[in-house]
Amino acid sequence: MELAKVNAHYQVTIPKSVRQKAKVRKGSYVKVDYRDGAIFIRPITLVEEKHDLKSLRQAAEKKFAEVWKDEDDAVWESYL
Repeated sequence: MELAKVNAHYQVTIPKSVRQKAKVRKGSYVKVDYRDGAIFIRPITLVEEKHDLKSLRQAAEKKFAEVWKDEDDAVWESYL
């Protein structure tokens, strides 16, 4: 287990040995979670990123459908 320090901006540098094992590179995305008193950081793959974006898009489309219930609205028609 490696030791890392939280800086003044609440940032943590992932130790090189851990980055290499996890294949985390500059610009990589990670998921951060807190469970049972522990912080978990897990790299995500492009497939997971696409799935997350798809879920977000679907939720947004559902919300827009609720907000734009007036089908005569020209803005609504342009998105159909």
